[in-house]
Amino acid sequence: MADLVPEHRRGAYFGWRNSVLGVVIVGASLLAGLLLHFTGRERLAEAFTALFAAAFLFRVISWYFLTRMHDPGFTLDRAPRVTARGFLAKLRGSNFARFTLFVSLMSFSVNSRWPSGRAASTDNDSSVAPKDSSG
Repeated sequence: MADLVPEHRRGAYFGWRNSVLGVVIVGASLLAGLLLHFTGRERLAEAFTALFAAAFLFRVISWYFLTRMHDPGFTLDRAPRVTARGFLAKLRGSNFARFTLFVSLMSFSVNSRWPSGRAASTDNDSSVAPKDSSG
């Protein structure tokens, strides 16, 4: 979309677009939640079927409008490539570089802890009742 919106209007356009999307997403989630909340257990499958049918219908409508949108084509800019050395050189003065490094390190630490963390945390959990060995 950035290729279609003039540079001087991008901030206003994407701010407006994200605001509209936020309202639509919250509204649709709220309506779906209300539908499921006020549907009795005996008709819950029908409510889910209606939600998935509506989602499919809106997906088809979205696909139709997507096919009608003009695509200007892709042009490759010969901008200088980002290297690790260049990225680290800009780390001190670039908020984006610091944010990228923070998110990468946070993701690495969470993902490296996950495989052993869950098993280790349940082994010594005092809230889990001990198994009865009397058979």
